[in-house]
Amino acid sequence: MPYIGVTGVMKREESSYLSRLIPRDGCRQLMVGVLASLNTLRGKGHNRSNRYPLSCAMADIFFGTHSSWPPTLNLIHYATNEPDTLYDQLVEVDRQGGWCCDGVQLNMVWPQASVLEAYRMRNSWAERTIVLQVGAGAFRAIHSPKELVQKIHEYEGIIDYVLLDLSGGLEKSLDENCLRPYLEALYGASLALRVGVAGGLGPDTLHLVEPLLVAFPDLSIDAESKLRNSDDCLDIVRAEEYVKQGMVLCNHCAVQ
Repeated sequence: MPYIGVTGVMKREESSYLSRLIPRDGCRQLMVGVLASLNTLRGKGHNRSNRYPLSCAMADIFFGTHSSWPPTLNLIHYATNEPDTLYDQLVEVDRQGGWCCDGVQLNMVWPQASVLEAYRMRNSWAERTIVLQVGAGAFRAIHSPKELVQKIHEYEGIIDYVLLDLSGGLEKSLDENCLRPYLEALYGASLALRVGVAGGLGPDTLHLVEPLLVAFPDLSIDAESKLRNSDDCLDIVRAEEYVKQGMVLCNHCAVQ
């Protein structure tokens, strides 16, 4: 099922509240994204401490699962600068994510498909969800929509979603004209996975993604920076507005 994502959730009260905004007749699930890095996985702090929880707190943030109601997809968004030990890190992400964690989003440049495949096989009983973020660094490593499709083919049958995100959580606005050729190529290839986009989305900027949702009604969307307040904490009011408006927009585009 496509999702509306809120990334940077820090408290169980936030994930619980947001999950109850998803209507029973909706065409989306909520994706709750909890940020983690190699440092936080090792019990260290992060310079964005209002976005990255301590690893010992991650399991308590998630509420429900995608198999329960309200439908919620709980993911740890993980970044590392030590790709050679990624498999062991993912095993530790699983352990620290707890029972309500449904999987992981990899925020790194083209991780080895064989490592992700081994991770999936290890968790075949748990139906782990894997999202591969294609961020600015990953885009720089390819040179055309055709090359993107060729690269994603390496992960087919291993990942569940590919997320095109040039913002990296830095509020860079989604560029419809830039992303459209890549989306057309991905959808045209009929890959066995779902596609999402992110980039400066929030309650004031959902119009940026509307043309893409009209063209690709099952597109998932994710938001982070535009949902923060001046202290860089999740603004639950803005997050609620974004989820509600996003549901209306996605439902409208689905019946166009």
